[in-house]
Amino acid sequence: MRSKFEWRSPKQLGLDAGPYTHGLREPYCPDCSTCDPELYEFTHRNTSVSEVFSAEYFPLLFGKDVTLQSKQYRTTQEHLVQYLKASEYGPQDYIVFNVGLHEMSHTPVNNYARNFKFLTELLSSVGSKMIFVSTPHTNLAALPAAYTKMYSIELTDQYNAAAAEVLAKTRHVIGTVDTDVNSLVGMEFPRYFKDGHHFNTNSSFYISVVMQTLYVICSAG
Repeated sequence: MRSKFEWRSPKQLGLDAGPYTHGLREPYCPDCSTCDPELYEFTHRNTSVSEVFSAEYFPLLFGKDVTLQSKQYRTTQEHLVQYLKASEYGPQDYIVFNVGLHEMSHTPVNNYARNFKFLTELLSSVGSKMIFVSTPHTNLAALPAAYTKMYSIELTDQYNAAAAEVLAKTRHVIGTVDTDVNSLVGMEFPRYFKDGHHFNTNSSFYISVVMQTLYVICSAG
């Protein structure tokens, strides 16, 4: 008889990781449901050739979490990396990623750094070029009252500094998009916030960030 697999919480697994709220009450569900995974296909045309390429958005909330788990893997991140390695589209040219905003209200910087290292080492094993999008400063004036004590500009800077330290030692990382400088992609991120930290659009906004980032990088040679 096959044994039944039971979802276990981070505490039961001995991990300091997500989920922290809704995902604990509803196994396999993420803490935040603002965005859904999507696959986009684009056609690039020039004078001589048309080329179809794809970009896939996967809503990853944390550096380490157990929202998705199975007998084979305990974390969402391990499942994601196995999915990337087995993609029917072949090896990915680039991985553009961000985590930090959702962890900021639940875990200290040193634990974020450990979990971020766990994520980047896994992503690095895929072999794709990696680009990190820094965690943007929240609009504190627009935050719901319940969140105002959880976020600050100083804490965001600490999280981004911790991420930068890890990225400096990670293979295949080719750059970082600084969401508060906005100089690389030419986007003013805060104007897209609907409540101080969630974007006012669906995942197409994230895809537009990725595509603009890659356009700038590729245009620069």
